[in-house]
Amino acid sequence: MSMVTLAITLLVVDRTGSYALAGAVTAAQTLAMAIVAPYGSRAADRFGQSRVLPLLVLAHGACLVTLVLVSGPLWIVVAALAGACMPMMGSMVRARWTEMVDDPQVRTSAFALETALDEGALIVGPLAASMLALAVSPVLAVLTAATLLVIGGLWLSVQRATAPPAFAPKKREQGHPVRQRGMPAVVAVMACVGGVFGTYQVSTVAFGEATDPAWVGVLMASFSLGSLLSGLYLAGRKREWPITRQLRIGTLTLTVSLLPLMAVSTPVAYAGIALVAGLSVSVVMVGAFALVERLVPDSRLTESLSSVTAAISLGLSAGSWLGGAAIDARGPSLALGLCAVCAGLAGIIFWVRMPGLRRLERAAEPVPA
Repeated sequence: MSMVTLAITLLVVDRTGSYALAGAVTAAQTLAMAIVAPYGSRAADRFGQSRVLPLLVLAHGACLVTLVLVSGPLWIVVAALAGACMPMMGSMVRARWTEMVDDPQVRTSAFALETALDEGALIVGPLAASMLALAVSPVLAVLTAATLLVIGGLWLSVQRATAPPAFAPKKREQGHPVRQRGMPAVVAVMACVGGVFGTYQVSTVAFGEATDPAWVGVLMASFSLGSLLSGLYLAGRKREWPITRQLRIGTLTLTVSLLPLMAVSTPVAYAGIALVAGLSVSVVMVGAFALVERLVPDSRLTESLSSVTAAISLGLSAGSWLGGAAIDARGPSLALGLCAVCAGLAGIIFWVRMPGLRRLERAAEPVPA
């Protein structure tokens, strides 16, 4: 899954030369995922992952294969279909950890480990996508991503021993998960974080292409490497601080560390700053998922986690489109400025809503002083 966005971007740019169109195609995919894909997670909650996941995986893989066979406006249509049936793998895995582990502290560590593993994939994926695109063709990068996703998704679906049970929510728990207590603020914050990801991805591709195309994968991986390191750190420590404090610090440091990217001119300097900025990503991601796990009932957990992922995707789609337009107009520096702005908005929203979220956190799990 970490290969898909970059592979599609490289495919469209290779055939058309337009970053704005590439951003529109990836935005269509992520926008459709944000709106429709959580319903797949709702089906997994109600009917079981083992029944729902294979259908989503095979449909998504078929859409990715179709994507390389079409062109023009059909790119946007097929990309939207691919996003609509994308399985929310991260949410489904985290729901399994919640089912397996009773201790909230251990669950937080498990979430941190999952985030670190995700970031490991985000290091390998962009590197593999860029290498395949440069050495052979962007088509091969897309097809490789589709193949890996189908294999991994079907493999997860047969792990019945760890799958959470299927159950319908109680009447008082029904309705959209975003309406659950505290969820609107978390969703808004993570949509802004998604904007960081979207603007970073498209502007990093443009920066790499303008300086040295061989560095594109390295620059993408540097950001993920920083997040991997902080995720492993969080996974290896017992949490002794409130989740809301972790989110407050993470959003602040992410904003500050992204600002220097606007001024760099060499891939080496860009990679170094991206590595430092990435350290804050797992801090925010782990905190958000852990907070959601405490705010919502178990019967809505996968769907609620998927709604957070969908919010990230919604922000990513907007960031990809705005970043692509900014690159076509003024180059990657303007897009990188938008990246820092998105991080700043996430911090402002969270700081405003933090008192209420802190009260909800205390009610769900009292934290020792």
